[in-house]
Amino acid sequence: MFKFYKFYFLILVSSLIACGNLRSSNDLINVSKQPHSPQNIQAGIGTASIHLGQTSDEIIEHLGKPMNIMVGSTRSNGCYDKSLQWFEKRTDGSLEDGNGIMAYLKRNIVTEIYFSSPKYKTSSGIAFGSLLNDLDSSMKSLPVQILTRSSSEATNGQNQRFVISEKDGVAFEIETAEKVSGIYIFEPNTAFQPNGCLGSDQILVKDES
Repeated sequence: MFKFYKFYFLILVSSLIACGNLRSSNDLINVSKQPHSPQNIQAGIGTASIHLGQTSDEIIEHLGKPMNIMVGSTRSNGCYDKSLQWFEKRTDGSLEDGNGIMAYLKRNIVTEIYFSSPKYKTSSGIAFGSLLNDLDSSMKSLPVQILTRSSSEATNGQNQRFVISEKDGVAFEIETAEKVSGIYIFEPNTAFQPNGCLGSDQILVKDES
């Protein structure tokens, strides 16, 4: 299951790749206070209110103050230069699993979004916690790919795994339990950048297991 510390893993990985400096806000945003109901995720776009092409001000206007803002250097290898991250808290202040949203920006424009919440679903109902076998036939026909050199405690020592459609601009992160732990949305017909940036020593390879 997607755990709270996994987002810190994403931050650490992204920070090492982008050579950025992490800034944390003084308090956590309670996303549940924001006026949104379950929304459909459209490949290559996002949702009606959280989508590619927004500025940081526009996405913050909807989701509120991010828990973390990470700024990296502008680079020629396609890496983001800023990322924004939100969590949702329970009423007792503890953090829920499967509640995160992360937006990656280049030149202040959102170019990739990571949804890990049952509140955000594809048109076929796929969301955090869905089974790999629940993906529609067009996605299930695609191979599961492994991101090399991405193992960590957060992934139980396993490399991250994805089902990716670059044509459509969507990637599903798959846990070892064969469940969806997150959905990435990016520009169609472009190379998928896991965690906002593919490291120089990382490649995506077909899972032959």
